[in-house]
Amino acid sequence: MQPHERQLKKQSNRIGWILTAMVGILFVSSFLIYGISNILSFTAGDNMRISVNAVTESLLYMCAFIIPAVLFYVLPHREAYPPIGFSLRITRYFPLVLFAFLAINLGLSVLNGLFCQAVGIVQEPEPMNKNIQNPEIILLYMTTSLAPAFAEEVLFRGVVYTNLRPYGKTLAVLMSSVLFGLMHMNTEQFLYTTTAGILLAMLYEMTGSIWSGVLIHMCNNLYSIFQTVISVRFPSAKGTAITYIIQASVIFLGAISIIALGSIYRKNASLEREVRSDTAPQGLFGKRPSMSPWQTVSTNGISLGRSVYVAIMTPGMTVFTVLALLMMIT
Repeated sequence: MQPHERQLKKQSNRIGWILTAMVGILFVSSFLIYGISNILSFTAGDNMRISVNAVTESLLYMCAFIIPAVLFYVLPHREAYPPIGFSLRITRYFPLVLFAFLAINLGLSVLNGLFCQAVGIVQEPEPMNKNIQNPEIILLYMTTSLAPAFAEEVLFRGVVYTNLRPYGKTLAVLMSSVLFGLMHMNTEQFLYTTTAGILLAMLYEMTGSIWSGVLIHMCNNLYSIFQTVISVRFPSAKGTAITYIIQASVIFLGAISIIALGSIYRKNASLEREVRSDTAPQGLFGKRPSMSPWQTVSTNGISLGRSVYVAIMTPGMTVFTVLALLMMIT
């Protein structure tokens, strides 16, 4: 095994174990949330119970991702790990990227639904209280949009992608995206979330910072919540019409944004690599390199397939993959 392969294997194994830790924390958190909910059902009113549950769920969910991310850097290690791109840098084309992302994700959700129907997977939307009030919607946004967007980007783009990137951009995009899809531990969402992970990884590659991805991720989750709330509050044909109008608007704006981004890409190389600076941008757990946002190691002509094989055939990565697949099929 060549030196590059040994380094990749160590890195991938460490990533696999922190992802396994994430699954463990999520598992324990589910019991804590269940216990707290039961206690509150006897000691507090409905509004208080809903509020406390939402805040607790958000905090525990963030801990499940942030704790492994911190452990990756603070646990003893010999190698120098590249820091997370944490500087407040957002792509100048953010509005275009946002609508392009929403439109692509909308198309992916349709394809995902068709795929699930073809293979016999029944998609059951999560039930929502038809009398949901505005404060509850805000809490729903916290638990399903705000907290996941930040926490998931820190771990999967900030840690996983950043630390696989030295071994090749394609490897980092594919591995981080598939692991992101597996993390959701949901057969119905795997294709959709994996493809979304590819788009978010490419955005992180362009900007060198997690913040554009966090905002895109947050807006995408908010869009899903908004559509769900409309379907609940307007269950009749009116609600369906509103949903179709919103979807058509997103597709229209997304198509324009994709065309505009394509034109910008052809005319301006800065879209491909916006982060080129002679100064070292600030990263989390260290300074990012000044010469290039992404440092690479010599692969000595090793193929992508070989690199993927080396990366996945590690104890940590195997344990995480098995756990995620078991959760997906049960």
